[in-house]
Amino acid sequence: LVFASGDTIAFESNHHTDRPSQSFTIFDADLPARKYEWWNHSLSFDSSSKRKISGNLEIHQGEIYESPGSRYGGGLDFRLWKEFLFGFDYSVTTIDWNNAPQTELKVASGKAIINFSPTFFISNLIQYDNHSDSVSINSRLQWEYKPGAKFFFVVNQGYLVEGNRFILQGYGTSLKLGMLFRF
Repeated sequence: LVFASGDTIAFESNHHTDRPSQSFTIFDADLPARKYEWWNHSLSFDSSSKRKISGNLEIHQGEIYESPGSRYGGGLDFRLWKEFLFGFDYSVTTIDWNNAPQTELKVASGKAIINFSPTFFISNLIQYDNHSDSVSINSRLQWEYKPGAKFFFVVNQGYLVEGNRFILQGYGTSLKLGMLFRF
């Protein structure tokens, strides 16, 4: 449902199938190679991003690799002025594995977007999760130098959290050039 205000309420049901060729581990669960099928259902509310303060809430119920799971989350965005937005999100995912201890994944993230012009902006994302006990940072500079042609400069960093210290685990940069071809 999309309201005249720009707010939305959505319900989704998704069917998933995976056929891994080898056994694998996800969180603390060791899963054998075989065919997996499961369903997920979600209900979400998003308030219009036209407002100075907007938010979202979501509830997911279903399974992951045929084990019951749920996710609850929400976030707030603050548009202080037209060119600057920052926000926070938090979610908790719980999985009751059939063959392993329960997983409770907590993810917190923050973002900041600066629009220098309609065709030039920088976005920054920082994210922490309790399972890997790590912090990831992603910064992306995007410039649309002509309609359908974009230049990206991306910086990614990953840090392991040990006590009150951050230890660099990975760093990467990339330059990308995107072009739209119509024929």
